Amino acid sequence: MTSMAFQLSSLHESDAAQFNALVCQSFVTPVDREARYLQRIGLDHIRVLRHGSQLVGGLATLPMGQWFGGKLVPMVGIAAVSVAPEWRGQGAALVLMQETLRELQDRHVPISTLYPAVQRLYRQVGYEQGGTRYRWHIDCDRIRVTDAPLSVQPMVADLDKLRSLQQQQAAYHNGHLDRAPVLWNDLLDTAKQALFLYQFGPTDQPQGYVAFHQGRQGDRTQMDVLDWVVTSPAALKTLWAFLGSHRSQIDQVQWRSGLMDPLALGLPNQEAKPGDGDRWMVRIVDVVRALECRGYPLNLTADLYLTVQDDLLLTNTDTFRLSVANGQGQVTRQAGEGLSLSIQGLAALYTGLFSPTQLRWMRWLEGSDQAVAIATQMFATGSPWMPDFF
Repeated sequence: MTSMAFQLSSLHESDAAQFNALVCQSFVTPVDREARYLQRIGLDHIRVLRHGSQLVGGLATLPMGQWFGGKLVPMVGIAAVSVAPEWRGQGAALVLMQETLRELQDRHVPISTLYPAVQRLYRQVGYEQGGTRYRWHIDCDRIRVTDAPLSVQPMVADLDKLRSLQQQQAAYHNGHLDRAPVLWNDLLDTAKQALFLYQFGPTDQPQGYVAFHQGRQGDRTQMDVLDWVVTSPAALKTLWAFLGSHRSQIDQVQWRSGLMDPLALGLPNQEAKPGDGDRWMVRIVDVVRALECRGYPLNLTADLYLTVQDDLLLTNTDTFRLSVANGQGQVTRQAGEGLSLSIQGLAALYTGLFSPTQLRWMRWLEGSDQAVAIATQMFATGSPWMPDFF
């Protein structure tokens, strides 16, 4: 079946229940949970694929921002990608993603990020691995940090204060989000389970916070840290001391971080262990805007030519001159010798998940040693990760 047989459109209120049922069937989740999630997203952020009068599939778009190189890049997250069982295997999911990306490019969105159920579909439309999210854990009695430099007190769930602190931390980590409202709402939801929220430091100027659930897994008690922020060494030490103070009630603490976990640097020994993990994927939707919105090293002044091939969004197929100075990039369409790569290779380069040397070794880009060295200075700025899932 050709793509012309399908049409992408917004979700009509009359079809909301049908789409909700489709998402529940696709992800094997309770109807009431998905209904709350989709309601928080809003109908105007849902895109559905139709064949005539039939609803074939759909997805959610989440406008937010993502930090790269110390600057916040506008980004649209993709979630809840669903196709009705009777339409699977007929190219519907591919068309759904292709048409959504064309819409995002028309809106001049720089990048898009998602968590893939399977990579093959998303690689077909230009996404590539961009960063990590892992679940870490430690037995509570192995947290040998007892001195808390800062005061600890319960925190009111003030979204503005929480977001301000979270963004102070996010700016230092490639891949962190300026979260969409639906992600904050899910994080602070107390409908099904008690949420515990504590801050570190003075009430009017906290230096961090931790939000967590408590529960049981079999005969063991567990603290599930949903969100954590530390903006100073004192806050990091206080967080670990606070978590360790639960050793008489809690057997294990778990949290989300990157494959290279910065939180564990606050432990005296290598006691924390990674568990299951994900790799999120990024799509460069608008090459010029993506390169100009990202941050770069302040002390670097250099030019790099990038010859990009994009088989879906054809305006991205060109040679771009990226001029970096004072932490900012300017892009012009201009022929020159540098790096040649696909749009997928550019995504992996852009986030810093793989170094230019590694990408050249994998044949994901081609270029001279000099061009690779310049790209390394521009893009290799730390292992990208995020604590959020959407």
